Amino acid sequence: MRIGRALALFGSVAAVAGPAALAQEQGRGSDPAAAPAAAKAGVRVSRPGRYEGYSPVLYDGYALTSEYVAVRDGTKLAIDVIRPMNQGRVVDTKLPVVWMNTPYDRRGFEGRFTPRDYPGAALGLVKYGYVVAIADMRGNYASFGTAVHHNRTEWTKDAFWDAYDLTEWLAAQPWSDGKIGMWGCSATGHSQWQAAATNPPHLKAIFPMSAPSEYYDWGGITAIKSPPPALAAWPGEIPANDATASPVDDDPGGKLLAAAKEGHRRNIDYGYIPFRDSASPELAARYGWKDYKVHEEVSTFHHFAQINAAAIPAYQAGNYGEDLRVKQGIAVKMRNVTAPLKSIYGPASHCQWTSEYRPVPGNAMNITVEELRWFDHWLKGVDNGVTTEPPVYYYTYNTDPKRAWAFAWQWPVPGARPTPFYFGAPGETGAGVNKGSLAGTPGERGALDRYTVDYGVTEQTRDQRGLTYTSAPMTADTTLTGHPLINLWVRTAAPDLDVLAWLEDVAPDGKVTRFPGTDDGRLRASHRALNKAPWDMGGLPWHRSNAADVKPLVKGQPAELIFDLAPISWVFKAGHRVRVVFANVAPARRGETPPTPVLDPAPVVEVLRDAAHPSRITLPLVGAVQASVKRGPGGTLALIFPAGFDARYLADVKPGSVMVNGQPAASVTPAAKGLTVVPAAPVTGPVKVAGSFGERYDYGALMTFAAEGR
Repeated sequence: MRIGRALALFGSVAAVAGPAALAQEQGRGSDPAAAPAAAKAGVRVSRPGRYEGYSPVLYDGYALTSEYVAVRDGTKLAIDVIRPMNQGRVVDTKLPVVWMNTPYDRRGFEGRFTPRDYPGAALGLVKYGYVVAIADMRGNYASFGTAVHHNRTEWTKDAFWDAYDLTEWLAAQPWSDGKIGMWGCSATGHSQWQAAATNPPHLKAIFPMSAPSEYYDWGGITAIKSPPPALAAWPGEIPANDATASPVDDDPGGKLLAAAKEGHRRNIDYGYIPFRDSASPELAARYGWKDYKVHEEVSTFHHFAQINAAAIPAYQAGNYGEDLRVKQGIAVKMRNVTAPLKSIYGPASHCQWTSEYRPVPGNAMNITVEELRWFDHWLKGVDNGVTTEPPVYYYTYNTDPKRAWAFAWQWPVPGARPTPFYFGAPGETGAGVNKGSLAGTPGERGALDRYTVDYGVTEQTRDQRGLTYTSAPMTADTTLTGHPLINLWVRTAAPDLDVLAWLEDVAPDGKVTRFPGTDDGRLRASHRALNKAPWDMGGLPWHRSNAADVKPLVKGQPAELIFDLAPISWVFKAGHRVRVVFANVAPARRGETPPTPVLDPAPVVEVLRDAAHPSRITLPLVGAVQASVKRGPGGTLALIFPAGFDARYLADVKPGSVMVNGQPAASVTPAAKGLTVVPAAPVTGPVKVAGSFGERYDYGALMTFAAEGR
């Protein structure tokens, strides 16, 4: 047994439990940047970012061992197991296990210690009574077998049951109590949804962070190669990543490791698959997998039926500063996953969350605290309120830091009203080649902007060399929360066109702040066909992007391109302006061919912006939830809220906030579809009612309601 170094427990995630009889403090939001003082005696706290008095520190160190586990087809997978220690001895108590299935090196992620430094930092759970395990995926690092695209392989049919078998192996070990969870971010978040689709009997909860959901280049912007490229040389070289692989304990000389690496010469990539329904030519030629449609196989969305049948509770996390596939995928899962589900949208870039081992500038939320709350409930049965608080927790930029985080019972949030901003004529504060404006109405008949596609546009120059449209200054602080939507009418002689869009905040002094995220709004014009998704998209447009859906533009004929930008929550301060920027060049991903074809001469594009072709961006701007009011018996007022409004808000009206014609209401009680309000004095004329939600939970400053009637 290899003994890990003992951990110092200063700055522990949760405070040691107090007396047995403790008062509970749940609900409300928290400012995770404000480190809590020691918990008050007799008080327990459980809310996002704070967890005190529920989960005592039990152990003072850990031991790491490793071995090979043979899955059902005999393939041996390398796994590390980290067990708690007390005073230098490994504890024999049966404990729940939290594990990760990774293609990124179970031991040394990017040269660091994976359980401590990989996002999620599950090593921080060990001292609270958890075993943590990490396995190298099939065909990666020390594991035997072959990988089909090294960090997607778990979805392919030869590896599909690996996570099931490892979960059940972990449940059967003498140090395991049989209750298993999973953790991890990015591909290791995606691998948890794959594991859930197999429904291992002992998998009780997962915590997927920044799971891409699907891997097709959204909007259809992918490199087109004609003729299709030749098949890659195969077998190939040993993957370069394998150089850092660690042998298991029973392989001190590394002979088994060398054999596993040698087998990785037969790893394979998908090959050229330009459409969502493209079959992999490499898998057909090398493995005999005919008509294997990779993008459908590796998409979480295509496995909703299996995931919902398994009903494994999930807590999903994503950062605003990453690509649309993660952020939109979280929203789509909210509408389609029927198992217990929590969701958190936070600031910073891909997988960047604070842990006790590493602070993240701009995101003080300690994600290990959330893991501990989640796994304590589902693996240990701790009644800590994590499943009774609202299921959505999200961050808003440019607001009071103490209220930047807010709860929601539903997404999109109530009160978010689609507000169109139409692309207009040049304005005094515009930018780009056209200096366009954003207006409340479309332009006059025939209004348009002409733009010659600039293939030299970069991230640094797009504001100067792209098309831009800028609003008038905001007259008051204005909050955008949800999914912006683009309707763009174009006309060109070119058969196709890549369109990319970004949002910006322009300060009164001209300083531009770009929204976080990477090329979020994008569409290849030939993929503009809208299809009905096989799952609930919540009203967002869906482009299937199958080969049969692709239609070239018709020379001189207007075409409407409809696509969404990734979800965000942002406050435009009074005096600031909204700007949308367009360019026609998609950046190349690392090591890949630039996806936008270069035409010579560069085509001229007309952006049409009249009433017949109302090009616009629609922003979900948050205001009071609008209810209707009817008079009831005895002078009461019945407030009826819109269809789809989550009734759980109605049980959380802030005391004293409800006003009738400017006077405090005598009483407010929830009713079937709204609220029953008793005025303090009889109301005979026009009536105005206003109030706020949030007695128990903080929904943000704008979670208010209003109603008017006669």
